[in-house]
Amino acid sequence: MTKQITKTRLYNITLFYLERFESSSFKTRKMLERRIQKERLKGNIIPENVNELITDVIQKMIELGYINDDRVIQNQVRRLSNAGKSKSFILNKLKQDGLSAQFVCKYLTSFDEENSCSDLIRATNWLKKQRKGQFRSKDASLYYQKDLSALARAGFSYETAKQALDVTPPNDNDYFD
Repeated sequence: MTKQITKTRLYNITLFYLERFESSSFKTRKMLERRIQKERLKGNIIPENVNELITDVIQKMIELGYINDDRVIQNQVRRLSNAGKSKSFILNKLKQDGLSAQFVCKYLTSFDEENSCSDLIRATNWLKKQRKGQFRSKDASLYYQKDLSALARAGFSYETAKQALDVTPPNDNDYFD
């Protein structure tokens, strides 16, 4: 015997999901819709008002503070910036997750001002993590065009990529540890 789709069941499914993942309201809705689709494919009876139930559950999670889109934006911007992702990559990634581009741009700008971060710093971090450009153990000038192309594919502008590749790192060996 299978369990019926009720508001309580959707609430419990959502709680279990949010225990494991920080999620936006859009991603939570998509998760619940996929779950409903699985139940439908199994041949289970789905109530007519399932979309209203999903909306109610998500609204309750927002009221309880389990879902907070602003917090998701802040965490993702911080995480992706530290990973060396470009502004355009961050913006596109968060738009795909259903977050408002206006809020993402606003927080991205405030994050850059607070942390004195720019696309040049992000590009340098990306090069460092990928061990490309001046962070190679081999002669970096041999790979200049390849590294320039890799930065472009990572979402950095041509000018930013050129600047990042032209910067010489300090003589610390910390970059290669």
